[in-house]
Amino acid sequence: QVKPQDCSVRLLGYELDKPTDAVLQLLLATGYSADERAALLAAQGEHLALIDWRSWASRNPSSTPSVHQVLERLLSWFALTQDNVKPATVLPKVDGLEKYDQPLQIILAARAQGSRFSSPLAFLLPDGVSTMKDAKAVFEKRQFVSAAALDEFKTESLTSNQPIKAEETSNFYRNLSLILLTGIIIWALWGFRKKSRAGVSNDV
Repeated sequence: QVKPQDCSVRLLGYELDKPTDAVLQLLLATGYSADERAALLAAQGEHLALIDWRSWASRNPSSTPSVHQVLERLLSWFALTQDNVKPATVLPKVDGLEKYDQPLQIILAARAQGSRFSSPLAFLLPDGVSTMKDAKAVFEKRQFVSAAALDEFKTESLTSNQPIKAEETSNFYRNLSLILLTGIIIWALWGFRKKSRAGVSNDV
């Protein structure tokens, strides 16, 4: 159901080789979904031990927290649940979590209006979360939603002799070839019919 002036895009992503605290904080503050996804990838798997996530989760909130500070807290809670095989996780107790409630609403609005590709951290929260205390309880009980978007943005390293090959996900060139071939066939049939009609006219 594509209308005029509509377009479709393929969102590109990347993965950090050696994430650091400063880099992850910078990425969460850019507002770009690819940066947010890269930070989320760093909070699981082999990169998990490179960051002191418990230190992130233990910081006291500032007087007026920003959205990216809420993302930092959510990311740290997610990472701490990945580092523990127990069914429940005890996250560091911090006073003043209610200060995060207002910027959290922006993240929840992004979840309501966007997709897991545009805001993967927001889509870790299930329906019904409205405060940071709710969000903390979700991570402690491991009731957060799986980061499904990450599975659809796999990254693979290119070898030194492996060429970079572009992929046409919409099969544009194949469709264009079929259209041109159909046009040639129609043009040939129309020309043949025109010649046949001219021969009949001459006979008459």
